[in-house]
This record gives sequence, C-alpha cells and structure tokens, in this order.
Amino acid sequence: MGKKTRFALVLFLFFGVFGSVAAILWRFSPTEINAPPCAFHELFGLYCPGCGSTRALRRILRGDLIGAFRYNPALILLSPVLLWGAACFFYDRWRGCFPYRKGSLTLAYVCLALVLVFVVARNLPFECCDWLRPPAGPCP
Repeated sequence: MGKKTRFALVLFLFFGVFGSVAAILWRFSPTEINAPPCAFHELFGLYCPGCGSTRALRRILRGDLIGAFRYNPALILLSPVLLWGAACFFYDRWRGCFPYRKGSLTLAYVCLALVLVFVVARNLPFECCDWLRPPAGPCP
C-alpha cells in the first residue's frame, strides 16, 4: 500500500470517528451517555483546558455558539485557528511537502501559550473569572 493510500485511509478513519462522535452527541446529552468526568478535575479540583468541551461540542452541533462559549470559551475562540492548522497539515502531508509551512510551529506555540493562560485564568478564585468556568449541571 502506497503512502497516499495509507494517508487517505487514516484521513477516512479520522472523519469516520469524528462523524460517529458528532452523531452520538447530536442525539444524546453527555449526561445520558454517562460520559466520564474529567480526571484532572476529579484529582486536583481544578479545571483543565478541556473541561466543558463535550457539552460545548454538543452545543456547537445544535448551532448554539453562545451556549458553547459558556461551556468552554477557549474551544470556541481557538477552533478556527486549530482547524486551519489541521487542514494545512493534512494538505502538506498529502502533497508530501516537508518541512511543513513556515509559521505552523509559531502558531502552535502561540496556541499553547493561550491555552496555558486560559487554564490559569479559569482556576483563579476571583469573581471576574467565573465566566471562564463551565456551568455545573447537565447539558440541555
């Protein structure tokens, strides 16, 4: 099997898994499917960068971007950048371009720094940071 065939198969499987997860979240609430709680939050009592993402993805699939923003603001704000980066990565891989685009490493560092700032800010015990934390309770 050639490189492009393997790559197409991996890409097909990725989108198949993504589509399956999207279909499950479209139909069922994360509380209905008994999604496991965040291990980081359970162990340390702090919110990780992904806390609220499952409920935010369900809101995105329902077309409610404001509701999704309430559950995980970083996911909504960084999604276009991450999707663009993933599309560029897969396109470059498909064409066989190595090394990858010039700014992709810089973009990755900037996103990582923003996520770290987000994690620190959402765990600060101040009232002004409450909007960064996901609301408690099930996702409607």
